[in-house]
Amino acid sequence: MLTRPARRDLAEVHLLDALAAALEAGLPTDRALHLALDSVEDEGRAAAWADLRRSADLGLPLAPSWDRAARRTGSPAIAAAGRAWAVAALSGAPLAAAVRSSAHAARERHRLLRAVEVATAGARATVTVLGLLPVAGAGLAAVLGIAPTTLYGSPPAVISAAAGLALLLLGHLVVRALVARVVAGV
Repeated sequence: MLTRPARRDLAEVHLLDALAAALEAGLPTDRALHLALDSVEDEGRAAAWADLRRSADLGLPLAPSWDRAARRTGSPAIAAAGRAWAVAALSGAPLAAAVRSSAHAARERHRLLRAVEVATAGARATVTVLGLLPVAGAGLAAVLGIAPTTLYGSPPAVISAAAGLALLLLGHLVVRALVARVVAGV
């Protein structure tokens, strides 16, 4: 199952693929953009897409609209498409090829993010299991008829439980930070 960011990235890939295909088919830029935007269902980015539509309808240069869309969405793929659009507009390079290369880069980024998700799944699962073990231990004690006061009734037991919870929380935070650092590097 895809996470929300992965679904968003995939929607961007589909948008750029559709736009490149429409431009390669020879459609005018505004019509190609409308066709591509109509093929993507991404309500979370509707304002960014509306700005692109409006600029296309008014015949305005679209590179600044792509830049605004990239800032609004925080998307590297949309930012790359905006830069490719600007370069094509300034240099006279074929727009379809520029958009196609942005689509390819977005697809590779999506593939890399999925690979990182898979690679970090073990660490995330381990931290979840280790977090649940103390709860399972207390539950097992209750099933065996051992009261919580018997388990945690002495000062050393309370100190051990508090230290264990603190270390568990620290370990959880460290693993989350490590996973976030790996994902941020992608």
